[in-house]
Order: sequence, then structure tokens, then C-alpha cells
Amino acid sequence: MIKKTACRLLSMILIAMLFLQPGSSFAAEIEGQIMGDEVNLRSLPDTAGTSLAKLYLGDEVTVLDEVGDWYKVEYNGICGYVMSSLVFVKSITDRIAYTSTDGVNLRGGASESSYVITTISAGHPVRIRQMVGEWYFVSYEGNAGFVRRDMVTLSNMSGIGGSATLLKYGMEGSEVKKLQQELYRRNFISQASVTGYYGAKTREAIKDFQKAAKLSGADGVAGPETLNILYDRTNGIKKTIAQMISSRDIKGMVRMIDWFNGGNNLVSRNGGIATVTDVKTGKSFKIRRSGGTKHMDVHPASASDTAVMRSIVGGWTWARRAIWLTVNGRVYAASMNCMPHSPDPSRSDNFPGHFCIHLKNSRTHGGNRVDPDHQACIQRAFNVGNGG
Repeated sequence: MIKKTACRLLSMILIAMLFLQPGSSFAAEIEGQIMGDEVNLRSLPDTAGTSLAKLYLGDEVTVLDEVGDWYKVEYNGICGYVMSSLVFVKSITDRIAYTSTDGVNLRGGASESSYVITTISAGHPVRIRQMVGEWYFVSYEGNAGFVRRDMVTLSNMSGIGGSATLLKYGMEGSEVKKLQQELYRRNFISQASVTGYYGAKTREAIKDFQKAAKLSGADGVAGPETLNILYDRTNGIKKTIAQMISSRDIKGMVRMIDWFNGGNNLVSRNGGIATVTDVKTGKSFKIRRSGGTKHMDVHPASASDTAVMRSIVGGWTWARRAIWLTVNGRVYAASMNCMPHSPDPSRSDNFPGHFCIHLKNSRTHGGNRVDPDHQACIQRAFNVGNGG
């Protein structure tokens, strides 16, 4: 009795304090309902805390405080902690939920025999207003009604990757935010795009991730296969971010080297690696040499490098581009075309062939002539890199 009175007294004090703080989450009603079966009421805000009692679906609790991902609650005179994702607090925020299939019924009452107001489309969010036994009272696209709890998935349940099995354009909630945080960790979106809303940027990022993971059909929908791979920290799939270099970074460092006086030996013909930097955009990617006697035959070192190269040129083209070629810390003026052509030295770089890099006085393989467009780009790379 003393324990129950003390807990109630603490609850009243906290309620009074919360009413005096306009910015508090609990400034209004602070009653909650348990959203699972055999939920532990723990002694500490941690899964290591002792279980003080078992709570069941629909049990009502009084929320006293919020500690990280936990609520401090009172239940039948016992004070303890419950994970906040397992407590429905009506007055704080609406829970977002979604269906994974089309045609889920929104009914006028909490019964299978009640009339159907409309049907809910897969991936379209519903806002939960209240729990009524095995049903949720929800709002959906201007309608209010009841949907069976087992027909929708809450968007902010706990766990790695949440409980989502399908996330797609137009959805929102903490599971979308978790998805975006993992995309950000893998360099597929910017930190500013971690908003909790699945918009166009997230859809494009998922498409890019699906391509990088070599999934069939990159559709921008995060289904079970995509989510499993995305949340698997062992696969190491990351998007290569192009290193940005400006003429200011290398001012005075760019060298001119003649193809027949050292240029041919800059990069080994047997797979030697160098870095290409596009003078116009400043984007860099790595290349691997596969051959060439009158100029370098090269290919991107990886599929990620191919992606950076494509981001520079858009579509493949024979047009020449001024570049800086970095080898062993030294920078040389050079030129490249951006068209894959035969032979193809690598099947894993997502580049269907090789392309050519020219240095001063290098020549074409077919006509054995000095290409004036390449030479003009080489001179431009030298001039820009040395402040000219």
C-alpha cells in the first residue's frame, strides 16, 4: 500500500511539473496502452533490468517519464520501465502504420461484420488514433475507421531494421528513417536526406543500392531481399564518393611528360593503377592499365569507379576531356575519351570495354597520328593546373 501510494504521489508530482512545462511531450494526457503480449516491466531502462511484471495487450499504464527509448510507467502500483515502441500513448503522437498488400478493409466499426468504408492501398500510411482490442481506430486519406491490428505493420517498432518487410515511396516513420540512416552510412544519400519520409531521393538511393548489390529489378522499393542486404553489415556495399580536386589544390604541381620520353612507362601495362581527375568537374576515379603502345588502354578499376566516370560524362562519348593523371603522388597533364570499345579487359567493372588516355605526343593506334583534340586537352590540363 505504501509502495502504491508513493508511486501515485510521484506520478501526481510529475504530472504537475509537466503541465508547467509547455514544451514537454507529456503536457496533456499521459495514459498509455501496451501493444504486445508478455511485455516486460523492467527495473531499469535496459533489457538487462529485472522483470518486475508481465504486461499484456491493451493493459493501461501511466507514463511518468521518458528515458531514451524507454518510458517510465506505473502499472497496478508498480513503477518500472517499458520500451517506448511497445506503448501506445494517445496524446503524444500518432503511430504510423502501413499494409504490405492492397485491399485491406477500413471498416466503420471494430468488427468483421461492420461495413467497409474503403480499402487501404499497400504502402500508403495510416495514422493510428487509438487501440481497441484487436483493432486500431485510424485515419486514412480523409476517412476514419477501424482496421484489424494484424493487417497493418507499425512503422516504429523496435529492432535492427525495425519490423518492416516493405518500405516504398510515400511512406514515413522511424523505420524509413532507419532505412535512410543505413543508406547514409553506405554513402547513397546525404545526411540532410535522413528525414523519415520516403521521397524521390530515397527511392533513387534504393535503386542505386539495388544495382550495387546486383539485385534483379532495381525498382526503388525496399522489399525483404533489399532490406536484408541493406541491414547486413558484413557485405561492405558502399557507394564510392568521388574525391573532388580543384586547380587550387594542385597549383604548380602538374607536369608535362612526352609519351616517347617516359610517358609510356608511367603506368605498368600489366594492370598498373593510377588516378584520373577530370579538370572541369574535379571528380576523381581510379583506372587500371590493360595495354597500349602508342597511348594507354585503360579501364575503370571497379564498378564504383565506372559510376564516378559516368557521373562526369553522362553518356559515353568519343569527345576528349582534359584530365590530370596522378601516379605515385605526381600529377601529369593528360586527355581521355569516354567511349568503351573492344577489347574488354574486365568483366567486373561494369564498363563494357576500355578507353584511351593520351599524353604529350602520343598517337592513335589505327592511324598512327597525333590527335590534335587530345593534344589541346593535354595543354589545357597543364595550363589550368599551373594557374594559366
